[in-house]
Amino acid sequence: MTGETRKTPQFLNRELSWLAFNTRVLEEAANPANRLLERAKFAAIVASNLDEFFMVRVAALKHAQTDGERRPGPCGMTPAEQLTAVADRAHELMSELYTIVTTDILPALSAHGIDLKTMDRATEPQRAALETFFHDDVSPVLTPLAIDEERPFPMLASLTLNLAFWLAPAAGQTDRRLAVVQVPARLSRLVRLNGREGHEFVLLDDVVRSCAEALFPGQTIVESAAFRLARDSEVDPDDDGVSFVEALEAELRRRRRSSVVRLEVEETVSDGLLALLMRHVFVKPRDVYRVPRPLDLRCLMSLVDLPEFPELVDPHRQPAAILTADELDDLFAVLDQRDVLLHHPYESFDAVVRFVEMAAEDPDVLAIKQTLYRTSGDSPIVKALTLAADRGKQVTVVVELRARFDEARNILWARRLEEMGGVKSTWYSMPPVPAPAPGAPPTPPSGFRPPPVPQFERSPVIAPLPPVFSINGVAGAQVVTLSESMKRSLDLPAGVLVTTVPIGSPAAQSGLEEGDVILRVGQEAVASVRDLLDLVARAASEGERSVTLELRRGKDRRTLTLRWRQN
Repeated sequence: MTGETRKTPQFLNRELSWLAFNTRVLEEAANPANRLLERAKFAAIVASNLDEFFMVRVAALKHAQTDGERRPGPCGMTPAEQLTAVADRAHELMSELYTIVTTDILPALSAHGIDLKTMDRATEPQRAALETFFHDDVSPVLTPLAIDEERPFPMLASLTLNLAFWLAPAAGQTDRRLAVVQVPARLSRLVRLNGREGHEFVLLDDVVRSCAEALFPGQTIVESAAFRLARDSEVDPDDDGVSFVEALEAELRRRRRSSVVRLEVEETVSDGLLALLMRHVFVKPRDVYRVPRPLDLRCLMSLVDLPEFPELVDPHRQPAAILTADELDDLFAVLDQRDVLLHHPYESFDAVVRFVEMAAEDPDVLAIKQTLYRTSGDSPIVKALTLAADRGKQVTVVVELRARFDEARNILWARRLEEMGGVKSTWYSMPPVPAPAPGAPPTPPSGFRPPPVPQFERSPVIAPLPPVFSINGVAGAQVVTLSESMKRSLDLPAGVLVTTVPIGSPAAQSGLEEGDVILRVGQEAVASVRDLLDLVARAASEGERSVTLELRRGKDRRTLTLRWRQN
C-alpha cells in the first residue's frame, strides 16, 4: 500500500486457517495409534478437502484478483498476497500428504496383504487377465482425443483423471503430437489382480497405459503422464432479469467450462510435456502440483470397506436409540408428555423420520412446513411429504439452493416434488452482501429488505393447495381453519388459526403473531378461512386500508388492527 502504513492485522487469514485445519486431519492419517485403514480414510479425506478448497476458496481469491481488488482484507493481506501464501502452504501440505501415504500407509497396507502394485510387478497370468479386461470392459468406453491446430484441447471435466500421451512426429513432420484419454470414472479405480479374489490391486490408469498401443496403432508413444484438473466451482449467479433458479442453473452450466485453478500431474512428467499441458489449460507454475503416484488419493476410500480386515478399521457404531419402538409408534403421545431433544449423528434419526411420517398420516395435521438442505435419492422424508400432499394437506418445502456441490440435485428435488403434486417448493438463498469501503457502513444489496430473512425467489405451485387462504399482497400471513380436535383443545366453537407470520410482513407490522386465533373481523364472526377471505376482500373493495380483528392469544382475548396497505 503506497503512502500508508499497513496496520498489524487483528485476524487470522481464513484460507490459511482452513489449511491449518486440514493439517490436523492429516495428523490423524499420520498417527500410528489409529487403525491402518482409518488412516487411509483420513488421507483420502484430506485429498477430497483440498479439491473443494481449490475449486471454491482459491477460485474466489482468483476472482478478486481478476476484478482488481487490491485492498487488504481483515487479515491484512491482499488477494494476490493470499494466493501466494496459500500456494506455498498448499504445496507443502500436498508434499506432506504424499510422504505419509507413499512411505508409511501404503507399505503398511502391503504388509497386511493389501497391495497396490505397479504393472511391472504383475505376473504373466495377471497381465494376460488385465489385457482381457482392458479389451472387453475398458477399451469400448475410451475415446482418444488428438490435439492439434484443427482440434483444440478438449473441455475435460473437473476432477476427472486423464492420461496425456506424447506421440512421436508423424512421417514428414518434426513436432511431437499430443493426445488425451479420459479414464472412465464409472469403472473402479482400483482393479483386482486376481479377479474377485485376493487383495492385490493395480490402478485403472496403469492398465490403460500398459495397453495404450491398442489405442494408437502404428504410432510410437514417447511418453505418458496422468493428470487431473480442478476447475473454478465458485457459484456467483447473475440474475440479469431472470429468476434466481434460472441464474443458478446457468452458473452450474458455466462451471463445466470454467477456468482451471489447479493442475495435478505425476512427478515423473517431463518438463516439455508439462509445459505443453500448462499452455493448453492456462495455468501458472504455482498452480501446478507434481505428485507421486497414485494421482487422486480419494481412491484409498474404497479400501476402507474391505470386509476381510475388520481389525484395521474402527468398529461400526450405531446411533443411540433414545425412544423405544412403542414410543416411536405413538410419538405424538410422547411429545404431549415431554420434549425430545436429539443430538445427531450420535442419536438415531429414526424419530425425525417417524415424526414426519405420522404428521403425513394424522388427519388432524393440516399443514407441514419442512426445510431440506441435502437429501438422499430414496429419502423417506420426501416420501412422507408426498403422501401428505396426496392426502390434501398443505405441504411447503423450503430448499436451500446453495448447498455446496448439491445445487443441481436440490433444484431437481424441488421440481420433482412439485411434479408429484400438491407440494409447494420454495427455493431460496441468502442474497450476497457486498463488502463496504473502508470506514463506510455496510450497504445492503439492491432489493434486500431488512431484517435479514431468506429471500424467497420463486414459489411455483403445480397442484391446487387445500382451502388455506394466504393473504398474499395484503398481510402476508398464512392461516388455517380450526379442526374439530383443535376446537376441543382450545375450547372454542370456531375460528381461524394463524400458522405463519413472515418477519417484516404487514401482518407482523400490525402485531399479528403465530398461534393467534382470529374470531371476528369487525362485528362478523369468523368460522373458516373462507369467511376471513370474504370479509377482508369486502373491506378492501370498499377502499378500506385495514380491519379490526378480535382474536385469542393464549388465554387472553384482544383486538388488533390489521393493516395491509401503507398510509
